Amino acid sequence: MLSHLIRPSRSALSGWRHAPRRLRHQTAEPELAFKTFQFQSQLPRLSVPDLEATTQRYLRTIQPINVDPARRAASEKAVAEFTKPGGLGPELQARLHAYDQSQPTSWLESLWLDKGYLEWREPIFVNVSWWAQFIDSPTLGVLQGAQHPAPGTFTENQIRRAAELTQSMTVFQRALDDQRIPPELARKVPQCMNQYRYLFGTTRIPDFPKDRLINQYPTTARHIMVLARDQIFAVDVLGPNGELLTPEAIARQLREVVRQVEALPQSEPAVGVLTTTNRDIWATERRRLIQAGASQNVANFEAIDSALFAVCLDDRVDPRTATDINVAKDHFFHNGDGRNRWMDKSMQVTVLNNGRAGLTGEHTGSDAAAPGGFMHLVLEREKKLAGGARTGGADDISVAPPRHLKWSVEPATITAIQEATARARSVTSQLATENLHYSEFGSQWIKGAKMSPDSFVQMALQLAYYRLHRQPCPTYETASTRTFFHGRTETCRSFSVESADFTHTMLNPEASVSAKAQSLTRALASHQEYMRAASSGNGVDRHLLGLRCMIQSPEEGARATLFTDPAYMASMSFRISSSNLSPGTNFYGGFAPAVPDGYGSNYGVSADEIKLSISNWVGPDNGTSSADFKASLRQSFDEMHAVVEAAARQ
Repeated sequence: MLSHLIRPSRSALSGWRHAPRRLRHQTAEPELAFKTFQFQSQLPRLSVPDLEATTQRYLRTIQPINVDPARRAASEKAVAEFTKPGGLGPELQARLHAYDQSQPTSWLESLWLDKGYLEWREPIFVNVSWWAQFIDSPTLGVLQGAQHPAPGTFTENQIRRAAELTQSMTVFQRALDDQRIPPELARKVPQCMNQYRYLFGTTRIPDFPKDRLINQYPTTARHIMVLARDQIFAVDVLGPNGELLTPEAIARQLREVVRQVEALPQSEPAVGVLTTTNRDIWATERRRLIQAGASQNVANFEAIDSALFAVCLDDRVDPRTATDINVAKDHFFHNGDGRNRWMDKSMQVTVLNNGRAGLTGEHTGSDAAAPGGFMHLVLEREKKLAGGARTGGADDISVAPPRHLKWSVEPATITAIQEATARARSVTSQLATENLHYSEFGSQWIKGAKMSPDSFVQMALQLAYYRLHRQPCPTYETASTRTFFHGRTETCRSFSVESADFTHTMLNPEASVSAKAQSLTRALASHQEYMRAASSGNGVDRHLLGLRCMIQSPEEGARATLFTDPAYMASMSFRISSSNLSPGTNFYGGFAPAVPDGYGSNYGVSADEIKLSISNWVGPDNGTSSADFKASLRQSFDEMHAVVEAAARQ
């Protein structure tokens, strides 16, 4: 994800549990022991790290990049000049402390929101958005073979699954509004739940000079937005007083959407595709639409922006999606040309006409942990409903019929829609993606060998990359800082002196099994140490970002040679951008690479399987291949397993 680079009814909830990586919800009795946000006031504030500690840690992370002694000496000199008494570094550090005192939550929250997301002017489509594919419905399954629907048709299978998912999402939303979702704990330590406020009724708005994020908590909206054949509908899925509806009541609403779409003599313009384009272009066109359509278009935007979430019903679906996970995921990631989507919504659930489903997430308001926990709950509930659990909700509450949003559009906007469609199609044609579901072993074997599953996968990524490219691989891994008030993420720099030694040793035909096993042990320990530091707010990247943001003039920028040092720029060119969303049993997902010549990889490690997604940008100068990386990664898992097993026998 390019945002990684700064460039430059209670019964309905019964039994729900959420277990993303290292997180468990507090076990709840019929009367909940804790409310969702009960621990917020007890969370510590994220502090500004120590300048000397950060710069020394930074120097260590660039050692395997700075193999040339002269370059290493230049980097050390730049850091020394920056941090010396009376130098620019201490002045910027003092400003950052002063800025911290002026902020209600921490020095980082607003800076990261702006620099990581809202100021980004390139499309959020693919670059910032991410995808997830759900496990199939245990009752509806997936239509395939002779049963697979013809392109251009909607199905009852599709409507029923969309309705069941929507109802579970509204159950979760109501529980969240009532603070009936238990707070998460990591090793008995409360985690910040603030990002859950941004799951529903949240939309990123294009604007100048930066975008805006709007949301409401608790939510008052009773509707969702439904997209079908690029047509947008405001659809009530809660009663007038917030009453839950049954899945069948919601299905009736969705059938009415399909009926209206199929009866249209002429479709409305595909305004949603504008959300895939450059943010300045989209901001211009949104303003044009508001001016051109006056109250009509304004009302449309109000309905869209306030909608709880989006549901996309896709009728033109490749039959291979029923059996090929490498085809199915592309519908949830980008749909080829970004049509029938509204990329600015925090969550879009897409249901294909064969019944397969997934989600597209907008990254600005929340990282993967909150929507990941939410998806886990929804899909666990889907299993329970298949087992005969009561759905809850009312079937006889009167709600307004779906409202088709009609637009007043000028010719210039029609042209912009056509251009945005072409650009989106061009972008996705340059994006290659692969899934690897490796089932030879999983966390059970890794833990049995007394290794960290996360660190093990990170070293496999390092080995796979080095085998293919024989060059350093600066790597971004998401580290959670949710033990802090309004904490989000820090960068775990997985590429290290120890990981470089590990990859060299593993590919050295003269190295013994013992040497390979020892190099792996050292690399795993180094990675875990950095992850602990990053998760405690003592990583490198966010602090250096904060210091850069305190520079007040070009003259100061010229003096800050740490930030112009080639090694600094190289260390931020993350050729692997990765994140862990274990266990991956109910869903798996992915995102695009952070740099043109890199890879993106999300993974989940369950007891007996490792699921990974791999992406790369296709181009004559990129030199990357998801297919080749997938093969190299499989080989890395095999070789690392063999080394550990052989070392254990010695």
